[in-house]
Amino acid sequence: MEIYGVAISKGTLTSVTDRVLPQIRQWQNRPLEDVYPVIWLDAMHFKVRDQGKVSSKAIYSVPGVNKDGQKQVIGLYFGDNESSAFRKQVLYDLQERGIKDIFVACIDNLSGFADAIEDLFPRTDVQLCLVHQMRNSVKYATHTDIKPLAKALRRIYRANNEQMAQEYLREAEEQWGQKYKVVFRSWHNNRERLTAFLRYPPALRRVIYTTNPTPVQNVFCRTKHLLKVRSLALSLPQFTKCTLLWFRTRPKRHFLVAVFRPQRDGRATA
Repeated sequence: MEIYGVAISKGTLTSVTDRVLPQIRQWQNRPLEDVYPVIWLDAMHFKVRDQGKVSSKAIYSVPGVNKDGQKQVIGLYFGDNESSAFRKQVLYDLQERGIKDIFVACIDNLSGFADAIEDLFPRTDVQLCLVHQMRNSVKYATHTDIKPLAKALRRIYRANNEQMAQEYLREAEEQWGQKYKVVFRSWHNNRERLTAFLRYPPALRRVIYTTNPTPVQNVFCRTKHLLKVRSLALSLPQFTKCTLLWFRTRPKRHFLVAVFRPQRDGRATA
């Protein structure tokens, strides 16, 4: 490899970059704060070279907001696939590193994921990603039904409160339920987790209704950029070093919205 007219062998480059591995491990295992008002958990898939073959891997990036309003990348996890065991391993690691409570966890509707979060963090409000829910709902619709069905479903999560959301769900089902039973079965089965964000102030709803809101898009976009541009050229260790170094050196950003847990079941807000 030649950079700026200086030839560097692959062995030398590997040796130099390996010196950051202790810092990377320290960053990965650093203690976390005991409470995070909001975290987002989302997985992406990428391909790397492994023993001369191209294989698929999963990466979980976990951005979060601490009690001071600072946006942080809490963790970055690599696995062979996005399995239930892998997701539980991520949650156990977050707990072992010091997290005792999470106000809101924004996730995709993957089997068993929400239950695992509520088992480890029983006071957490799990918010399922409404972008994914809408995408999965309209895929069952015919071409002519997509727009009117989506319009009826959008009223649900644009409601002012959970009671209005339930009423809009009932109205949408009266109109479309006979034709798209599977769609409304999903909305009913996950209703509480789809409308959990309505318990919070309107300013906060914009950043917790999805796993990829605007304030954390740069985290996921940067990761996707690394996956797209470099993954086929790098082995897993090389890609891990590249990705973790970028996240470890990112400056902290601040949210402008304070997060409070709404009072429920006679408990005071935290």
